[in-house]
Amino acid sequence: MTPRLASQEYLAAEVEAADPLHCIVLLHEGAARFTREAIRHIERQDFEGAHSAFVKAKSIVMHFLASIPEEDDGDLAANLRGLLRYAFSKLVEGNLRKDPKCAEEALQVLRTLGEGWATLELQRPASPEAPNPTGAAYLV
Repeated sequence: MTPRLASQEYLAAEVEAADPLHCIVLLHEGAARFTREAIRHIERQDFEGAHSAFVKAKSIVMHFLASIPEEDDGDLAANLRGLLRYAFSKLVEGNLRKDPKCAEEALQVLRTLGEGWATLELQRPASPEAPNPTGAAYLV
């Protein structure tokens, strides 16, 4: 088994065993990682590699957007939708123009959201029966 395959299998097992909030944190980390990867590819003028990384990051952001129910018109959902749409548009623009500045803007949003979710995860009650105060179950 190659190290890459072993890493992929480990990550798949971690995601399958993770609770919904931890999955959100992992997905944000993945979107940020793919965005950083796209930036590195642009800097090396590997535009095919950049495109591939952008597609992966955009896919994760679209998953988040699709998981927020349209009928949820509360402030939290609306603000989250707006931030994710902005990040998505910057990923699209960065991919089209191969512009690392656009990717950096998307990355900043993804990092901020990811840090927020990670903080929520750390502050969550330890009991598995505890209610989910974040309302984040629909994001996974």
